[in-house]
Amino acid sequence: MLNDYITLITGMFEQKCIELEERMNSIARSKYTKYRHAVYSRLSELEDLRKTMIRAQQIHQSQINKLQKENYKIRSTRNFSDLVETPERREREIILERNVRAIEHAKRCSNEITRTLANKNIDPTKKKLEDALEKFVLFSTRQ
Repeated sequence: MLNDYITLITGMFEQKCIELEERMNSIARSKYTKYRHAVYSRLSELEDLRKTMIRAQQIHQSQINKLQKENYKIRSTRNFSDLVETPERREREIILERNVRAIEHAKRCSNEITRTLANKNIDPTKKKLEDALEKFVLFSTRQ
């Protein structure tokens, strides 16, 4: 969703810049450049945050996949002799339990990272972008 938002805003903004450049005099160009830079800076920040969020999710998913693969290998090596309690069987069960808890923890962490990024970084940056766009629109309507 964030990628679609960034793409939509960028497209609309670039179209407005093209229209504005056509009718602007040289004195207004310096202000125009300042406002345009502010908008692109915020869009860049949002893109960086999006990439950070995706990378964090990929890291957690990689950990989850690794643990799930280990669990699959342990379960696939079970045989009928595992019905008897042995130290090896107990050790495998402990590893399976530990992995399941680690998987659950990694999933919670991934969700927490996503929520934290959204609340502490993405939402404020989107607000700053909206402010920069508002200033740009006010400037463009005066031109």
